[in-house]
Amino acid sequence: QSSQFSFQTMHVLDKIVPICLARLLASACSANKDYIESQGGVKEYGSSLDESDEDQDSTNSVEPKLDPTGGFLPLVISVASVWSEEVFITRTDAMQQQYVTEFLLQSLKGGVLEQNDIGHEHSGSSLASTLVQGITLRLEVSRAESIRIDGMLIAEAMSSIIGQSIRFDELHPSDEGQERVEGDRAKYGVVQKNSERKRTKTKKHRAKKKPLTLDPDAEYVSDAEDSFDSGDVSSHGDSLES
Repeated sequence: QSSQFSFQTMHVLDKIVPICLARLLASACSANKDYIESQGGVKEYGSSLDESDEDQDSTNSVEPKLDPTGGFLPLVISVASVWSEEVFITRTDAMQQQYVTEFLLQSLKGGVLEQNDIGHEHSGSSLASTLVQGITLRLEVSRAESIRIDGMLIAEAMSSIIGQSIRFDELHPSDEGQERVEGDRAKYGVVQKNSERKRTKTKKHRAKKKPLTLDPDAEYVSDAEDSFDSGDVSSHGDSLES
């Protein structure tokens, strides 16, 4: 990736930290969700599996408030809120921002969050709206290249969850070059086919010409004999007239 962009990027080994952190949190939240559901906890956002629990004394029964992601969604929203702040974008080191971006990427690509999850509001904001705010700020022309690239990466990852297709040429320069190569190959193929057709037509035209045939029994008269005979006739005629 260092050869693709002009700015300093994270080393492959450095990405292990945010990747492992995102996966560990997702795994822990999933296990937490399974445990609470096995104890008769919350199945969906804010709805209890047993409505009769609402009539029980709150001191004797505490109803856990759990989302389908097992608490993973609120954590991602908190990180996304920081990632989308103007102060964080303008004053935080670019390398540190890449760490946060990598964590969000792994959270979006991990398969834990679905389309309904990123659109659900938690504490007055949803993950989708929070990320869109950060993406909009980061894609401004005046931003540094590293900041804009972070916004493009998150935009592509989020679009795959919501069923849309967003693709930035800055992130896939090799694909653009491959398209040019394939286009050149296609043009060359057309030119080559046209030249082959011309050669084929020329061969067919030559094949249509009838070959010259000679009759071995016919009398052969050369051009020299014709000129000689005509000269003799003319001279003989002149002598008779005189």
